[in-house]
Amino acid sequence: MRSFLAFCCIFFCLWGAVVQGRSFLEISETPVTAEVVVQFTGPDDRIRRDAAVGLLARGLAPLLMVPAQYSLLAMGQQGIEQMQSHDLKGECWPHPRRMARSWSLMENTHKELMLAKCAMDRLQLHSAILVSSPYHMRRIRLIADRVFDKERYRIVCVAAATDQEGQPGGSDRSDWWWLIQEYPKILWFLLYEPFVREQNAHI
Repeated sequence: MRSFLAFCCIFFCLWGAVVQGRSFLEISETPVTAEVVVQFTGPDDRIRRDAAVGLLARGLAPLLMVPAQYSLLAMGQQGIEQMQSHDLKGECWPHPRRMARSWSLMENTHKELMLAKCAMDRLQLHSAILVSSPYHMRRIRLIADRVFDKERYRIVCVAAATDQEGQPGGSDRSDWWWLIQEYPKILWFLLYEPFVREQNAHI
């Protein structure tokens, strides 16, 4: 049985990297007006931040949330300013005893989306634009569809375009590196998510 599961995992990753490649991973939807922009952190963080701030500058949202940094920001007269009225970490970090097992299984992007949803619920927000690198967006959409109820929330995924060396869109070698990382993470999420959902339902 273990050999069969291992074969399935390897086949999925190879199928994704060789057959589907970047075309499966890279999705970007048309941005629409929302209540908050949610930026995910990563190695090309500056590019992601510029894309997120650009959406605020265009008037598509009044707030910028960075769950991994427990921060909420807004566009002020001097540019982006930190808001002090909301303690994202204090209010939304999961109770260690209740969430310890499921939280330890969750990949970082899943955690960021869970924190974002908690903060949006606290602020009574129901629409968001999710911003990250192109290679990251398929996994974000996959997770967001399970975290956010489609009848209560309007979620749009917008890729931050990049062509820098070492990032998606750069050299063929860098593209393969991102592919090798992303497909196993998608598979891991699909494997553990039903367990996490069932466990959290009893919290």
